[in-house]
Amino acid sequence: MALNPVDPSTDLPFDCILVPQGAEAAAVRRGLQLAQASTAVFPIAMGPQVTAERLTSALAQGVFDRCKQVLVLGVAGSLSPQLGVGDVVIYDQIVSPSGDPVGVGSAVATLKQRLPQAQAVTALNSDRLLHEASEKQALQTLASAVDMEAAAIAQSFASFADREIAIATVRVISDDIHTTLPDITGATRADGTLNPWGMAWAMLRQPQASFNLIRGSLQALKVLEQTTTQILKTPDA
Repeated sequence: MALNPVDPSTDLPFDCILVPQGAEAAAVRRGLQLAQASTAVFPIAMGPQVTAERLTSALAQGVFDRCKQVLVLGVAGSLSPQLGVGDVVIYDQIVSPSGDPVGVGSAVATLKQRLPQAQAVTALNSDRLLHEASEKQALQTLASAVDMEAAAIAQSFASFADREIAIATVRVISDDIHTTLPDITGATRADGTLNPWGMAWAMLRQPQASFNLIRGSLQALKVLEQTTTQILKTPDA
């Protein structure tokens, strides 16, 4: 997959964006349009294995050869009582479920300048969606936020260390530590996309949890759009 070229006339802190495909990617593209920025966008899959496969292939093909600073955008779950839906976080460090570090963030200071409302946090990498509130509450001592792609992204780029590509991550909280979401494990295809029929069935079986998912996602996606604009808008745009 080819990336759109970066407009050399704009002084942007990031020249490539990674974002999960689907609604999150659409929100980021709307934000870019409002910012009048042409930063290259590369959609990643939902889940660690497919994300790693897609990035490794793209790196081997030279897709990111022109990228020096990659910005990861998307939504995340909260593991902290202090982080609610719509809050913006910057990843300072990424840890595994055992607490071992698996990646560090870059450009945290730059991002804090552009996003004074954001919190720098430690993020937990999970190989599955943590949908039960009790699961999230049991992990709150390890990290403040959780997603499924962070470690795969960090490790994929680390395997091409000669490219000297730095990774910075900004995520918007879409579910808080007290909220249970539907179990959509069976609704994910092998390529990381969602099966609409499987998703519909999972949501029909869990109406309250599904309502939580929809409400939180809509709010987070709006903030994600605004955050994208805030990061990438140039002073004269």
